[in-house]
Amino acid sequence: MSVLIRLEPYACRIAMPLARATEQWMHVMNGSMKIIIGDDAHLLETGDTIYYDGDLLREFSSVSDEELLVRCCVSPPAL
Repeated sequence: MSVLIRLEPYACRIAMPLARATEQWMHVMNGSMKIIIGDDAHLLETGDTIYYDGDLLREFSSVSDEELLVRCCVSPPAL
């Protein structure tokens, strides 16, 4: 499953628990993003990609004056 995520500058999304384990990756297409996976925080810039176990995602947020545009892929698909 692939989704395109847009966040306003400095907006934040808290991850909701998924019904099953997944593998996920996010690719920053525009802006800067802070993502918390487990106990680790990562700062990503345009062009950066991160891969992680979906059940470890805690939150992600825009950390710049630009709109954050992220492609997120989840396998297997989770609803």
